[in-house]
Amino acid sequence: MSKRTVILIVLAPFVLILLLVIGYFAFNTLTNQHSENTEQFAEFGFKVLPSSRFEESVGVLGTKQLPPTFGEEKLTPAQRVIRGLIRDNERLIEDKKLLQSEIDELKAQVADLREYRRLNEHFAPLSIMQQRAAVEQQMIKLLQNSKDARRFNTLEQQAMAAAASKKYHDVIRNNRIMFTDAEREKFVEQELAVYAFCVGDGIQIAANSADETRQITAYMSDESGETRLSPQLKEDLNTVTQPCQRQLELSLADLRQPG
Repeated sequence: MSKRTVILIVLAPFVLILLLVIGYFAFNTLTNQHSENTEQFAEFGFKVLPSSRFEESVGVLGTKQLPPTFGEEKLTPAQRVIRGLIRDNERLIEDKKLLQSEIDELKAQVADLREYRRLNEHFAPLSIMQQRAAVEQQMIKLLQNSKDARRFNTLEQQAMAAAASKKYHDVIRNNRIMFTDAEREKFVEQELAVYAFCVGDGIQIAANSADETRQITAYMSDESGETRLSPQLKEDLNTVTQPCQRQLELSLADLRQPG
């Protein structure tokens, strides 16, 4: 055996070990590089995915173009999850737009209601019950200062004032008329005063005693409508006050005419 052969036999294990070590590190390096390239490629593919084949897009004419259905099968599980999250986000955006539209509409309605309230407070600064009380007080003063009202006693005048205020309430409620303070006072002096005198004459005819006059006064003054008259007295009162109501309705018709 030659000296060269002996050297090769001695060095052969070391060379083999060296080759194995080099091969191991080279394999790990190639494996890591392959994994990194695969991950980058997949990420690149997902980044271009939503804006390319698998999402809705807008055409040249502005119409929506639906995505193809075959694209879903080529997505990875992670991509499908993210696709679902994107779609949920888009739905939330659309829902937010609808809610904002409803909020804007409600704000407009609130603004209209505030303007309506402002106009009501301007033209009718008093509530209906306050206006009714004001009408009754104005009518009482009018009767006290009227020479024509002296033929009625105090109880009858109270019934007349109560009847006028009740009729005023019915007029503005049934006809949806809104009076300013000046218009209300004018209406009381020119229209309700005639009605009150007519009712006073009717009470003197319908009531056969002071007790019945008190009953009629309580009936006219009751804002709740719980006070009741006997059937006969109520029928007599309705009979004598119907002409008064018709006269007032004619006056209201004249007020509604333009000019």
